[in-house]
Amino acid sequence: MIKNKHNFFVVGFFNWYIEKILKSDFHRINYDHDFAFDDNKSVLFICNHFSWWDGFFTLHLCIHFFKKKFNVMMLEEELKKRILFSYSGVYSIKRKSETVNESLDYTCEILSKPDNVVLIFPQGKIESMHLDNFKFEKGIKYVVDHADNFQLIYAGVFVDYFSRRKPIANIYMKKIELKENTSIESLEKEYNINYKNWKKEQELLTR
Repeated sequence: MIKNKHNFFVVGFFNWYIEKILKSDFHRINYDHDFAFDDNKSVLFICNHFSWWDGFFTLHLCIHFFKKKFNVMMLEEELKKRILFSYSGVYSIKRKSETVNESLDYTCEILSKPDNVVLIFPQGKIESMHLDNFKFEKGIKYVVDHADNFQLIYAGVFVDYFSRRKPIANIYMKKIELKENTSIESLEKEYNINYKNWKKEQELLTR
């Protein structure tokens, strides 16, 4: 697997560049939450994956909301094409290989440090934001079962233009209270219930 690093200069450049293009291409980015955020715990951030922008939305949250280091899991074949990303917090996982558990254990290691956010796209591929049901990859349960001192936050991102030239991105978030022996099915079910509720909220918006 390819482990990540946080090179001061690369991270600084990406933070500046992503903020610049988000400001240029979006009218506004809103984030909606109703939970108390614990600064003393890391964040496992589970979000839908519908576009090229998704990791950048989470980086934006890390800068303005979480105020923690950005880390994201990427398929190894994709990261090899963009190896510079590994110096900004991106690390790899290779499906159906002997290194899968190594990547998952590395995720748990990152989460053991309270100044980190780890972004994982649970479905493992890009899918439309208009779906009603998402299927989780099994690695999520491994991380939830083995990581310590983290808070699990589910999120759904929706983009609409309304009457503007540039779109508005709305990021809905909910902190999940974990129970013992949580199954992958229950994690998936709870995400889908929340996602459907967020989708209904989005449908009620007008501008």
